[in-house]
Amino acid sequence: MTGIQTEEKLSIGGIKFTENIALLSITEPIDKADTAPLFFRFLSENEINIFMLSRVMDEQAIRTDCSISEDDLDNIYKLIFSSPELKERLKVLHGLGAISIYPHKTRMKLLGKILFAFGNRKIPVYNMTSSISSFTFLTDCNRLNKAAEALEENFRLPENHAPFQKLFCIKHVHKQG
Repeated sequence: MTGIQTEEKLSIGGIKFTENIALLSITEPIDKADTAPLFFRFLSENEINIFMLSRVMDEQAIRTDCSISEDDLDNIYKLIFSSPELKERLKVLHGLGAISIYPHKTRMKLLGKILFAFGNRKIPVYNMTSSISSFTFLTDCNRLNKAAEALEENFRLPENHAPFQKLFCIKHVHKQG
């Protein structure tokens, strides 16, 4: 299936996949915004690395999203069950993967074209971050190859770029209770 291409193919240097990521979202009222700092202290004390972090605030609430390796979810679930407040405020979405696009060279036009390519292929984006050299998007782990195909249709990759073909995606199943 060929998707609609944008008018100009911009060059990108490469694509990288990171699999087995969980997205943790804490939503809390502004007047009681004490859960996220305690949660981050727990992550630090247990040496749990954060892959991506974002925070959004409006008049009523603050939502903090962070992504971690699914390998650390057992520790997270133990914390959730020991804290009723956290259990109420924390949502976990697992089975995710990240696709990183290098380099963006501060071309914001590139971001629009990436979002267009993903939207055209109906690739969900749960979170997005940028660094000085890359854009990284969280999507379903089983859609990483489709996301790469969407990028290949709309961007020029180096001639020596070998598309990353993952053989399988491991999905952790966690029982609650």
